[in-house]
Amino acid sequence: MRPYSSKDCHVSASPMAQDEMIFQQMLYASRSRPDDL
Repeated sequence: MRPYSSKDCHVSASPMAQDEMIFQQMLYASRSRPDDL
């Protein structure tokens, strides 16, 4: 297994991290503004 640079790691993990961030933002929004649901 070749060692990954931090850039490679960031690029490969980007989609998952983005989905996780969006998911957390959705959870936060639903908790902080329940009247919008």
